[in-house]
Amino acid sequence: MKILVDTAKNNWLEKKPSEWDVLRIKNLFELSKEKNHGDDLPVLSLTQKGIKQRDISNNEGQMAESYDNYTRIRPDDLVFNPMDLRTGAVDLSITDGVISLAYSVLRKRQKVKIYLKYYKYYFQWHYLDKILFPFGQGVSVDHRWTLKDNILLNFPILIPPLEDQKQIADFLDKKTKLIDQIIEKKKKLIELLKEKRISIITQAVTKGLDPKAKMKPSGVEWIGDMPEGWKVLKLKFLSDVQASNVDKISYSNEQEVILCNYIDVYKNEYITNKLDFMKSTASSDQIKKLTIHSGNILLTKDSETADDIGVPAFVKDISGIKSLVCGYHLYLVKSEHINPKFLFRYLQGKKVRGKFEISSNGVTRFGLSNYPLINLKILIPPLKEQEQVTKYIDTTSEKIDLSIMKLKEQKEKFIEYRSSLIYNAVIGKIKVN
Repeated sequence: MKILVDTAKNNWLEKKPSEWDVLRIKNLFELSKEKNHGDDLPVLSLTQKGIKQRDISNNEGQMAESYDNYTRIRPDDLVFNPMDLRTGAVDLSITDGVISLAYSVLRKRQKVKIYLKYYKYYFQWHYLDKILFPFGQGVSVDHRWTLKDNILLNFPILIPPLEDQKQIADFLDKKTKLIDQIIEKKKKLIELLKEKRISIITQAVTKGLDPKAKMKPSGVEWIGDMPEGWKVLKLKFLSDVQASNVDKISYSNEQEVILCNYIDVYKNEYITNKLDFMKSTASSDQIKKLTIHSGNILLTKDSETADDIGVPAFVKDISGIKSLVCGYHLYLVKSEHINPKFLFRYLQGKKVRGKFEISSNGVTRFGLSNYPLINLKILIPPLKEQEQVTKYIDTTSEKIDLSIMKLKEQKEKFIEYRSSLIYNAVIGKIKVN
């Protein structure tokens, strides 16, 4: 039996082979609401890399008081993320387990004969091309945009002949495996270049540029020896450090400002006037203390993981922006007795990053408190040498960054190719036998 569907929002239906059928998801699958009732089963999570078992022994992620009412997953169940229709995922379970009620679980109807691996790719394409997104409902596209159960079950679904389903799935298994291997190699090369970059920075800001320079003990265990002529001072004697308390909420009794937020710092090495800052408000006292100027340094203060705290960004050029203010969960560092660019590079170094991780506090959320930050030991070369070190790092980093950018572009092209391949295969646009 064929079901008439609205092709206005599903123009991909028009591209299917004529011998393929179209039904609705509910004709092939049922939405499983089976609950776990005391069975000691693995706790699972759906990620971009598929269904993974969570390690609940070390408080990984958000923990539940009990997993008794979690949704039961069985082998060959298809698991969806209905609350993230932009970057969400879907995968075919190969094991027994339990998963959060936030996920949707499709289970094949008993009398239906289909090849489930084909439908794993079929639904993955729906996420890759955001086919489901226009059918979501909610109040916020990013956080509460949800696909309701009845919409999912009544969504049109292609039904190729069973042999075609198997051929398509087997073809995609082979092709995507090869593509994924290439993508993974690109990722590893990017990470190696990033590590090389950090190593170069660390070496330059702690040992200088002269490999023959005479060394002396720094007096700081985690730093080791330093070149003669360098000295050590705590950050509080070199810079003014302010923790921001300016949130994103606008208040009628405050002045309007441009706000530099956590994500602006975390995702960008340099803060410039090219970034898309948000508007908010701040009090006169906050504006006086927390207005950002070129040459300042911003540091992430809190995060869900210890290695994400103390991430620095250098304020390079914000000309034309009036009243750019440091936002919440950030530190504003105004250097007074050291080359600010050298200090920025020093804070990027591997040894300092490790020190921040050790100094962090928290269990499910980590924070860098004021005391370990302002008392951080800073190596200080003579001013001329500070300038030489920063120029060397800038030149070397620029070359490495160019290589990283090219690898990222190549990686993205393979990701796009993978998505296109899945799309063309599951709708029958290409022959796979």
